[in-house]
Amino acid sequence: MPHKVDAIGYPIDPELRRLEFYLCDLAAKWRGSSNVKRREEIIHEYAETMSQLFRLGWDSYLDYDCVLPNGIGLPEIYYKRTPDSK
Repeated sequence: MPHKVDAIGYPIDPELRRLEFYLCDLAAKWRGSSNVKRREEIIHEYAETMSQLFRLGWDSYLDYDCVLPNGIGLPEIYYKRTPDSK
């Protein structure tokens, strides 16, 4: 069952919304870092956050600027559930 969204497509559920926004923040931090170790930490945190979203029933897709290059950190299920998949 799809989660409910507001008029502009953001989750109504506050936890889903928080996690979705957090992914965007992590993507921005990854792009802003040149430290390889820090980028690896961010990728791990990003993947964990994606897992949390799916466990909570999230079934949407992310804005372009919230996705890491080449799908880093995105689970395979993300591509199977979105219309804009690989």
